[in-house]
Amino acid sequence: MSIERAIARIDAYLTRTDAEFREADHPRAEDGRFGTKAGASKSPASAPPSGKVSSTKARVSAPVAKAIGSKPKSEATYHATSEAWKHAPQVIIDAIANIKPLKNAVLAPDSGAYYMPETHSISINKEPNPSDRHAVLVWQHEFGHAIDFNGKRPPASAACVTQLNADGKSVEKIKEVYLTAMNTKFGGNGDPDYRLNDGLMLSDFVCALTDSAAGYGHSKEYFSNTTTRLSEMFANYVALSSGKNGEDFRGLLHRIAPECCASFDAILDKKGKKWWQN
Repeated sequence: MSIERAIARIDAYLTRTDAEFREADHPRAEDGRFGTKAGASKSPASAPPSGKVSSTKARVSAPVAKAIGSKPKSEATYHATSEAWKHAPQVIIDAIANIKPLKNAVLAPDSGAYYMPETHSISINKEPNPSDRHAVLVWQHEFGHAIDFNGKRPPASAACVTQLNADGKSVEKIKEVYLTAMNTKFGGNGDPDYRLNDGLMLSDFVCALTDSAAGYGHSKEYFSNTTTRLSEMFANYVALSSGKNGEDFRGLLHRIAPECCASFDAILDKKGKKWWQN
């Protein structure tokens, strides 16, 4: 799905002007890394290479296994990861395939969840069981950091300061779209559990974008510099784009922060096309 179409779907959904709008659980266009551009036909170049299986498992499992490198302490965590990415667009799978293999991915129930650039490792406090959306989102978020940093500071997203400043100027417009969205399926229609999952990632994205003027999530102290704000936005963008409603979340985020999200798309595209060094 093109970003233009995704944004149009969001506008129709939030304003309830399009009677034909359907819930976001629709088949993903597999003919492009982010979907087919509006009006474009399927390209032969996008077909699976000869001899390769185009199933979801084959599309996801090998790149994820390569990126993880060494197994986490929990075997269940390791084997659940490919299933956790089954809705992710191809551009994110390609980026996962091309980052340096993680040096470690540790299950530590008594700790928080975080990515460590210095060791290119992820620590998570809950297994990313596909039936647990919160656990999967946290895993995808931390993996977003791994894509962004790739074991080295600064992250690729740190180059998007101009875009952050441009998008962040429209605080009132951002609040309007965000608050409207949070009262729809994007915020779980007010469901507290959903607000702790996708809704939380959306709120944290907005919080980082507006320098804590809207949304909620990390503290204002945590968002004390633009690099941190951008890296959290990027990680949230990866996580929200990789869920069952990922295409529509991506359209919503482009509506809220068009300059930043266009730059995030470019980062993912570049990282997915070759072994990328920050």
